[in-house]
Amino acid sequence: MSEKATRLLMVGVLLLGSSPGLQAQENPAGVSLQAFGNVTVNGKAAGSGWSTIFVGDKIVTGAGSAVILLGAEQLQIATNTTVTLGEKAVDLGCGSASLSGGQGPVETLRAAGVEVGRGAAGGKVEVSQMGGNLYVHAIAGTAYIVQGGQKTLVREGATTTLPGATTCPMPVSNAKPPSSSARSLRAPILIVAGAGGAAALIFATSNNQGSLSPADPSKP
Repeated sequence: MSEKATRLLMVGVLLLGSSPGLQAQENPAGVSLQAFGNVTVNGKAAGSGWSTIFVGDKIVTGAGSAVILLGAEQLQIATNTTVTLGEKAVDLGCGSASLSGGQGPVETLRAAGVEVGRGAAGGKVEVSQMGGNLYVHAIAGTAYIVQGGQKTLVREGATTTLPGATTCPMPVSNAKPPSSSARSLRAPILIVAGAGGAAALIFATSNNQGSLSPADPSKP
């Protein structure tokens, strides 16, 4: 091959490598976020309309809230919450987030070394980390918790309390731990997840439509 042909081949490879189509294949596909009020993505204010975010992005809601569409799946982020979007999981810092809708790429919500998922597509589970505790609420359908390699089911309408990050304070506007419905709580049941496993309090409730997070304008 002549020197000129070699140069042309190298230029073609460079141009092909810089093609937007190829770059899009290398980068994770973006998903849509809509912010309501004070919300930042990677430290920058999110607009009031729909915007595109990517795997690895960090979303922080102040006095606002946000909704992320993941195909048929929906992630609702309450006020004063921090989440980081992963490929198959969403990492929750302090605050509250819920996962609902149909089948989507996100399998679990992760917090304090615990993974929380839905028993089936179409269900809804909410996870809150505040006041040093982690609360898992199966709003619609069953949910599951994976901790230390052990899987525990949470029945519909029940709230499970686990140790959470001590750095997460209880919101000033909420002086007591969240519950699906204060008047529907019955006596707590102590469940041990196995040898050496952490004990968890499960509160049985008759109201399976309750929610741990404040009202969100995106909810029906």
